[in-house]
Amino acid sequence: MYLSISKRFEFSSSHRLHVSGWSDEQDEAVYGREARSPHGHGHNYVAHFIFNGPVDEKTGMMINVTAIKDKIKDVIDGQYDHKYFNDDVLSLRDLVPTAENLSRLLLKEVQPLFEDTTARPVACHLSESPTSEATAYEDGRVERHLWMDFSAARRTHSPFLSDEQNLEYFGRAASPSGHGHHYRLRVTLSGDVDRTHGMIYPEKESRRILAELHEQLDHRNLSTDIPQFQNMPMTTEMLSRFFYTHLDAHMP
Repeated sequence: MYLSISKRFEFSSSHRLHVSGWSDEQDEAVYGREARSPHGHGHNYVAHFIFNGPVDEKTGMMINVTAIKDKIKDVIDGQYDHKYFNDDVLSLRDLVPTAENLSRLLLKEVQPLFEDTTARPVACHLSESPTSEATAYEDGRVERHLWMDFSAARRTHSPFLSDEQNLEYFGRAASPSGHGHHYRLRVTLSGDVDRTHGMIYPEKESRRILAELHEQLDHRNLSTDIPQFQNMPMTTEMLSRFFYTHLDAHMP
């Protein structure tokens, strides 16, 4: 069994996404609005530090969360909170302060603080906005998470089942009249972080692809308005598979 605990930290800071030596047009092509203001823009960041280790049989704890708070708080408050990353954080002078780079740097900086404990920081999950997050792992992997909200109706049913079978499997959700949901789609990108622009996939392009998908699905009846869904079982599992296949084809 792999057991982990996490501790949450908040801080407010600002940054501008741009590459030294690039023109404004080059920055805009990769980062979109994140690059526009020469003075940067702010985020209310939330960082979750995830720990793994053995549980002490006497205390019943992997590590005292107070120890986590005391050690990491000085790093967050002293180096990151209310800073302009591009100018004020020395370790970011040669890095674009993307969510990918920030999560990786935060994990790297807190790991030495716990060399004397059996519980170790194994990941840092950083949220910079309700639609943008990144996770860095101790083995060097980094993931980028993008969120998209949309509202749509659907009838949960399978065209391969009779009306009686659909009712048996899905209950009221199989009603021909359908029902509505407010969906939250999380897209997780994994791969190498580009050494120049500091992202797994360019921000502007990923947002464009999600915006097109939002336009296609928002305030639609998925069962009747979207041709791709009309000959398949209309379940959450099948919707997830559709999103994965669609985005995998558009985000090579």
